Amino acid sequence: MVKHLVAIFFSMILSDLIFAAGTEKSCNKADWSCHGSFYITGGYVFVHTFFNDNQLSLSPPEQPRINFTPQDAFPNNGSGMRWGFGAGLGDKLPFTYELDYNQIFTHSKIRDGLKISRSSKSLVAILGYTLNPKNRLRASLVGGASVISTYLTVTTVAPRQFFSQNTNSVDVDPFLGGSLAYQINSRFGLRAVEFYDFATYNRSAKGAAVTLIMLNYYPQ
Repeated sequence: MVKHLVAIFFSMILSDLIFAAGTEKSCNKADWSCHGSFYITGGYVFVHTFFNDNQLSLSPPEQPRINFTPQDAFPNNGSGMRWGFGAGLGDKLPFTYELDYNQIFTHSKIRDGLKISRSSKSLVAILGYTLNPKNRLRASLVGGASVISTYLTVTTVAPRQFFSQNTNSVDVDPFLGGSLAYQINSRFGLRAVEFYDFATYNRSAKGAAVTLIMLNYYPQ
């Protein structure tokens, strides 16, 4: 399944590059409407996770069991960097696709003698429908899926005796949201995406509100 998706995205990129190379036109760089459909993107990602209140436990050797809930003990807010690429699906169609790599830096919280640190890496596939494709400021509906690898470190701190445990989990989550894009000129555009990630397989979380802030570069 993953190999098929990679092949589809690669064929889309190749077709966009071939089209761009074969269609040369005189374009005023200050004209915001004169740009190709393919773009490279980079920027920031912010996430706020909504955790469950189910009870979890940590069992250090030769120490009493420590009970806690993700809602109380896990850090909610994180931020990081993102890189990717995207394009329109056809000249006259209002549909777009984007493939991103997101990395959330380590963020921590200390409570009741426990320090819990989380970080994650994810591959995000976004499909969009532009409501007003001919405007300079464009609004879109977006949806897609994320493959998220989350790294969790639980460490006991004073007055508890030191103990540390590392875990890693991989989830596939769907999401829905919207975006606003502003075309600066023929080469650069700004875009903000906000979506809700449904934590379908994560027993510690209900979901997450994700904000992407990006600068797009159009080679053609």
